Amino acid sequence: MYLSKDVDYAWAAGLWDGEGCTMQGGTQNNTYAIQMAMSQSSKTGVPDVLRKFRRIVGAGNITGPYYRPQRNPIYRWTISQKNEVRRILRLLWPFLGTRKRRQARYHLQKLS
Repeated sequence: MYLSKDVDYAWAAGLWDGEGCTMQGGTQNNTYAIQMAMSQSSKTGVPDVLRKFRRIVGAGNITGPYYRPQRNPIYRWTISQKNEVRRILRLLWPFLGTRKRRQARYHLQKLS
């Protein structure tokens, strides 16, 4: 039974609060670049939580596996298109905790 998009956005924001990061992605032509990224490990392929997160927010790339000695492979969801980052953060904003809001606000203000 499907309740509402808000349930999906709340789930995605909860995952983002614990696992995600909004950061400077480097500069392009002397302009500020922003990136959102989240990593998860799995020995059985791309983690379902990354697939679900990408489905809910409607964008992003999942890359990997990245191998590390004696650890499970890492998979990473990322997005760096400014308009998509803004859109995703707006979707998640009502459900984000204080720390992630502060992190997002800092980077979004640098885009303005």
